[in-house]
Amino acid sequence: MPKIDDRLGPGTLTLGATPDDFSCQVAALALVPSAEEGEATATLCDPTPVAPITTTWTLDGTVLQDFSDPSGFQKWAFDNENTEQPFVFIPNTDLGPPTFTGTVLVEAVQIGGEVAEQVTVDFSWQVKGKPDWATTRAAKATAKVED
Repeated sequence: MPKIDDRLGPGTLTLGATPDDFSCQVAALALVPSAEEGEATATLCDPTPVAPITTTWTLDGTVLQDFSDPSGFQKWAFDNENTEQPFVFIPNTDLGPPTFTGTVLVEAVQIGGEVAEQVTVDFSWQVKGKPDWATTRAAKATAKVED
């Protein structure tokens, strides 16, 4: 198998039903799985059962602070706090697929930080269920011009 070295970007992050594109504010972005082992009960017919594993996901990122923008990421998170919102994450638009989609529980993010410094803000939002991993993208519609 050949070596593959995929890089993040140029990519996109859109949030909300509208959707709003926050790609230019994103400094880092990742879908992060977390596995938790449950309890397994031994029975007479299965004295050594395998414990079930539950995986949960978060959408974790770092964005440039943009509190002066009334349609910026921080204001959007503030306005949509404690709501479930759809997301679309395309890690690299030049490479094409994959596209990751799902629903996140939005939490407000930090506002402010060090004086006179470029401030970045970290977030970690719970993904509802498992994100979808699409290996194809719908072709863009093109208009045919008739002579």
